[in-house]
Amino acid sequence: MTHGCISGPTHGPKWESKCGSLARIEHCLNELNGPSYGHVIANYTWKRVFVPLPKYLQKYMKEKREFTKEEINRLKALIKEIPAEKAADFERRFGAWKKIWHTGSQGFSSDPYTRTKTSEYRELVALGKEILPLLAFRLTDENNFLALPAFEELADKRFIVTINAADEKVLEGEQGRAFRTVRNWIAAS
Repeated sequence: MTHGCISGPTHGPKWESKCGSLARIEHCLNELNGPSYGHVIANYTWKRVFVPLPKYLQKYMKEKREFTKEEINRLKALIKEIPAEKAADFERRFGAWKKIWHTGSQGFSSDPYTRTKTSEYRELVALGKEILPLLAFRLTDENNFLALPAFEELADKRFIVTINAADEKVLEGEQGRAFRTVRNWIAAS
């Protein structure tokens, strides 16, 4: 999920959102659709009615998303090919970038791509495609899904998973998309 908004008896036909560090705003339901806030996929009423999760999401939440031992070993082999100095530079720059993921204006944003507008990000991607195995390894931890934009910028576009807003896979969120993207890349590497 990229955003949530509320409505109620005092809002009329409008919805209310808090967009990052900006003031609260009122808007039509689909008015924030786009790359920053995503697309409306569900809304809930104030009535106390049990609404089950979509079947796809029920199934997805029960699945364990793990990379295979072979995939991890392949990543480790690719990492060993990276010069130690470059790997150390990656670790330093990745750590500096990750440290600011939840600070300043980025801390209020649900959009992973807002974290690309920093000097720390530019310094990291300036290391080039050679760091892709290191980024892929970081993305094997779903808590690092915010690193997906860096991976996407450096990787060949054919490995990047994009999901149409009407596709039920959109319910997997960015963590699911990061998992699929890295799995595609490992399979081709």
